[in-house]
Amino acid sequence: MSEKYQEMFEEETKEQIEEMNENLLSLEENPDDSEIIDEIYRASHTLKGMAGTMGYEGIQNISHKMEELFDELKEKKGRIDEDLFDLLFECVDTIEILAAGEDADFQYLIDELDKTLAEGDNERGLEDIEDDDKLLEEFEIPVEIKEVLENHLENDITLAVIDVSKDEEFPPVRALELREKLDLEYEIFYPDPEEVDSDHHRFFLVTEDVLDENDLDKTVGLKIDLKRDEGKNLLIEREGEDKDKKNSRGKVKKIETSDKLKVDLEDIEQVMNLISELVISKGSLEDISRSIESDRLSNVTSRIDRISSDLRESVLDLKMTKAKTVFRRFPRMVRDLAKENDKEIDFKLEGEDIELDRTILDRITDPLVHLIRNAIDHGIEPVEERKQKGKPPEGKIKIAASQKEENVVIEVSDDGRGLDKQKIKEKAIEKGLISKEDSEEILEENLYLLIFNSHFSTKDEVTKVSGRGVGMEVVKETMDSLGGEVNIMSEKGEGTTVRLTLPPSVAIVQAFLIEVGTGTYALSMEDVVETAQVRPEDIENIKDNDLIRLRNEYLPLIYLKQKFEDVSPESIKENNDKLKVVIVSKEDKTAGFVIDEIITEKEIVIKPLPEHLQNLGGFMGATILGDGTIAMILDTLHWVETKA
Repeated sequence: MSEKYQEMFEEETKEQIEEMNENLLSLEENPDDSEIIDEIYRASHTLKGMAGTMGYEGIQNISHKMEELFDELKEKKGRIDEDLFDLLFECVDTIEILAAGEDADFQYLIDELDKTLAEGDNERGLEDIEDDDKLLEEFEIPVEIKEVLENHLENDITLAVIDVSKDEEFPPVRALELREKLDLEYEIFYPDPEEVDSDHHRFFLVTEDVLDENDLDKTVGLKIDLKRDEGKNLLIEREGEDKDKKNSRGKVKKIETSDKLKVDLEDIEQVMNLISELVISKGSLEDISRSIESDRLSNVTSRIDRISSDLRESVLDLKMTKAKTVFRRFPRMVRDLAKENDKEIDFKLEGEDIELDRTILDRITDPLVHLIRNAIDHGIEPVEERKQKGKPPEGKIKIAASQKEENVVIEVSDDGRGLDKQKIKEKAIEKGLISKEDSEEILEENLYLLIFNSHFSTKDEVTKVSGRGVGMEVVKETMDSLGGEVNIMSEKGEGTTVRLTLPPSVAIVQAFLIEVGTGTYALSMEDVVETAQVRPEDIENIKDNDLIRLRNEYLPLIYLKQKFEDVSPESIKENNDKLKVVIVSKEDKTAGFVIDEIITEKEIVIKPLPEHLQNLGGFMGATILGDGTIAMILDTLHWVETKA
C-alpha cells in the first residue's frame, strides 16, 4: 500500500478508537441502548476490514472478536458486566498501541473474548453485506467508461458497478483491495481508488474477463451489479435507460462526489508561513509608500493590505477546530483514574463546539491532562470522606469552554477539597519562594500562582497520578509560550477552578512598535491599556520604587532604557520635561513602561527566538520589520511581575 493510504489508515484508526471509547463509556451508563451496541459493532467491523487490508493482524483479530461479541449482544439482548467493560477498554488500548506500530501482547485478549463468546454458546461467522439493488439501472455511466465501451463495440465485455457500503469508513481501500485480489489481465477501474477522496464509495469496472458476483464479492462491505455483452449492446441499453430516467425524473443521477477536502495541518502551517512572509513584505512596501508621495502607490499598498488580511483570516478559519476533538479523550481517562483511586466522579463537558486554532488546541492537551489528574488526586475526596462532610458520594469535575471576545476561555473545576492556603504558604516559605513576613500580606490570587513553580507540591506522598509538582509547571509554561493567561479560584472545602484564557492565534498579532534608546521593540496591542505623558515632578518614590497616580490608583514605572542600556531613572527624568509612558496590563497586573517614542501600530509576525536566546527572559519572540531589521517582542507579564 502507498504511503498515502498508510497515513489515511492511521488517521481513520485514531477516529475509530476515539468513537469506540466514547461509545463504550456511553454503553456503561446505558447498558440497554441498542443503538450504541450497533455503533460499536460497526466500528469493530470497520477496524477489522481496515486492519486486514493494511496487514495489521493483531488489530484485525481483536476487532473481529469484538465484532462477534457485539453481534451476539445484538441478537440475544445481553448486557456487559464491569469486568467485561474493563476487558473491552483494554482491547481498545491495545489496538491503539498496535496502530502506532508498537508491539503488544494481544493473544490473552483474544482468549478472554473467546471465553466470553463460548459462555454465550453462540459460535457463528459474520455474513457479508449483501444488496439486491441493481446499481446499473440507478446510476449514469461516466463518459470515461462509455469511451472504453465504444472501443469494444463488437467484443464481449464485462461492465460492473461497485458500491462500497457507507458503513465503511475507508471506501477506496475496499475498492483497491478488490482490484488487487482480482488481478485482471485487462481492466479499467474508474475512478482510480488511489486518486479519490477517502469517502468516495462508487466505482466502475470494465474488463474482457468473464466475472460473476462471486468473483467480485471477495471483500466485505460491497454491493455489486454487473452485465456482460457486446460493447454496442451495453451502450444501447444504457442510452435507453438514461432516456427513460430523464423522462421520468427530469435528470440523470450522477456519480456522488465529495465536496470535502482533507488537508494536513503541516500544509496549512506552510501557507501560514508564506502569509507571514507576505506580511513582512507588505511592511516594506508600506515604508516605501510613506517615503514616496504617490497616490497610486498608496492605493496599491492599501489594497495589498486588505488582501493579505483577508487571506490570513481565511487560512486561520481552516485551522479552527472544535474543542471536542481534544475533549473527547478525557471521559475515558477520568473513568480509569477514578477506578484506580477508588473514587466516584461525575464528569461533564461543556462548550465542545467552541473553535480554537488547531495548533493551540494540540498544545493545551497536556496541561488539561495535568489539571484533570490534579482534580482527581488532590481535589476530589474519597467516598467516605465526602459523606462525612455532608457532600454527595460522587465528586464533580467539569471542563467548560466559552468565548470571551476574541479569546477562548477553558475552565477546569471540581467540587473537592479546595486549595489549602496555609499549606501553600508553609511550602512556599520552605522552598524560599516567599518570606514569612510576605506570607502574611500576599494576595490570595498571587499565593495560588506559587503552585506553578517547579516541583511545588503540598502533597506528602508521590503517586502515579500526581505529587511531584511537575504538572502545574507544565500548565504555566505552556500558557506563557502561547501568550495566554492562567488564573485560579478556590474555596477550601468547596472546590477549585483553574481558568485558561487563550488567544485566537499565535502567529500574527497587532502591535505597537516603540523606540527605547537605540533599539526598536514590539509590544502586543492586547496588553496595552493606554498611553500617557508624565512630568518627572509627578512621580512619587516609595520604597525605592517610582510610582505614578492614575485615576486614584498607584502604578509602578518600569524604565525600559535602564533595563536595555543601563541608563539610570534619574538621568532619564533629568533629560525629559515629560516622560512617554505606555500603560500595560497582564493577568490583572498593571504597570507603566517608560519609553522614548511610539513609532507606529502595525501587524507583526511572531518568530520564535533562537535556542541560545530562549533563556534570555523578558521577550516572547522577535519580528522582522519592513526594512529588514529585527525587533524583539516584549513579554509583558515578565516585566510587570518584576514590579508586582
